[in-house]
Amino acid sequence: MIFQVLVLSYVASTCWQAGINWRKGRINRRFFGIILASHLPLIPITLQPEISTNLAHSAGIGRRVDFIIYCAILVMLTDCCSVQATRSRASTSLIG
Repeated sequence: MIFQVLVLSYVASTCWQAGINWRKGRINRRFFGIILASHLPLIPITLQPEISTNLAHSAGIGRRVDFIIYCAILVMLTDCCSVQATRSRASTSLIG
């Protein structure tokens, strides 16, 4: 129960802060979307752990923890590629 409250508090505060930063123009819409896409799925997984177990089994992964780790790695790789693409566009616009 305490773990669920901590995770839900983390998700709420992170998404709230991202929303404030997006409205003030500190982060772009794409980064805001990445934050929401990576944090909002934690809500049902935290409240109903069976969901992630069923998803793991349907994906051919035996354990729920492995499935969550694989998803986290995919989100981080997507985020890194997005940041790298943004940096390369910015550097080419400065050069050209």
